[in-house]
Amino acid sequence: VFGKVDILKIPVSYYVGVFNGNGKNQPMDNDNGKLFPARIELAVRPKTKIGLNGGLGKDGTNTVWAANFDIDHSEKLGEKWELEIQSEYKTGTNNSQFDTACIVGKKMSNYQLEGFYVLPNLKYSINSQQIKSLEFSCRYESLNCDMKRNGNTKQTWMPVFSLQLADEYFLKFETGLIIDKYSVTTSKEHSGTRFVCQMQARF
Repeated sequence: VFGKVDILKIPVSYYVGVFNGNGKNQPMDNDNGKLFPARIELAVRPKTKIGLNGGLGKDGTNTVWAANFDIDHSEKLGEKWELEIQSEYKTGTNNSQFDTACIVGKKMSNYQLEGFYVLPNLKYSINSQQIKSLEFSCRYESLNCDMKRNGNTKQTWMPVFSLQLADEYFLKFETGLIIDKYSVTTSKEHSGTRFVCQMQARF
């Protein structure tokens, strides 16, 4: 169920749904637990949106939940330059980690994740026949998948250079780095850097 209303002259979009949770052939979804997600999105400016998200449901006999807050903004910096910023904070039950934990007497309330990211993207429009725009972005993310027990925060930097080769991102080439840093260096997960290069196509 979704729709739009105006509150104090601010356009507000709302979304409410339900998932039946009846995937009995799936290891992580083997019961009839229902999930109820909802979102409210405020267009505080023509190019600025604020979103509030929440979810509540059941995993077996346990209650699971999630909450999220996000901001999207874009700004013209000149005739050909544009800055886009996406950001998000999230927290909630890590029920997949709970389901795989081999601990006697485990409690769902002890399994919680928390994270946020910021993604600025600087775009320079060319609009030639071969190249539509050049873009440079650098995503920063912090994620702790086990914040209440043995937390090991992962910080990720992703500087990426892109070429938009067709309108509306139907064809895009990207290259950059994925730099991961963990707060607990003695864990099974290790810090490292990877080089990425990919071509995206939409049909």
